[in-house]
Amino acid sequence: MNHAEINGTRTAFAVAGTGPALLLIHGAEADHSMFQALIPELAMRHTVFAYDQRDSGLTRNPQIPYFLTELAADAAALIDHLGFGRIHVFGTSLGGAIAQVLASEYPDKVNRLVLGSTWRVGRQLTEYSPAVANELGALRRDPVANAALIAAFYFPPAVLRERPELINSLGGTFRPEALRLRRQQARLHPRTINLTKVQAPTLLLAGTLDRLVPAEVTFELSSDIPNVCCESMEGIGHIGARQAPRMVAAKVLAFINTTEEQP
Repeated sequence: MNHAEINGTRTAFAVAGTGPALLLIHGAEADHSMFQALIPELAMRHTVFAYDQRDSGLTRNPQIPYFLTELAADAAALIDHLGFGRIHVFGTSLGGAIAQVLASEYPDKVNRLVLGSTWRVGRQLTEYSPAVANELGALRRDPVANAALIAAFYFPPAVLRERPELINSLGGTFRPEALRLRRQQARLHPRTINLTKVQAPTLLLAGTLDRLVPAEVTFELSSDIPNVCCESMEGIGHIGARQAPRMVAAKVLAFINTTEEQP
């Protein structure tokens, strides 16, 4: 792991591959390791950077509140630290919300944008699926005992039966309470963003079996992002990067390499 001192935070990040740069932004209950199987697929054609957000993985930050605005500023500062003018960005789940803020507030930093299994900044998952959010919240009161039930919100049941090791892949779920609460409140601000300011060609990517963020919630973003297309992933749940890394990589690579690279 490498480290960058940015915005008062010691941000840890991994690097792999060669070619045009691609930044991966992980979800709320994860760290950069959620992309462990995806990175080799992408690194065959790109220099891939996967970092740990605040209160995640090996990153060390002050124990003070932060929001999507600060997390997007961290991503922008990391891009500067890495020495790029523009970079491709793939953000999934909460990472997709961070990427929305990044692409709207720092549009000159994003070349092509992929938003996976995410929702509109300013809205909460409880608005879309209150029963699912309430049930998952109750299970998280004892994440160790309820690990298998929690995993069923992120992966289709048939996949968990075939690959029970995925149950243990949600290590971020077991953060200490203070860290978990900071991660939860991070999504509260900004309350709205102007998605029409996104300049990057954008792909909305969603699994057809995503219980946590149904595909139509992700695709709803297409009403405001100017240059956008939508793709479904048949049989995929919320964490496609772990369930089907080759499928996700194929769709990401096909999208970001369809036209000539921008400087």
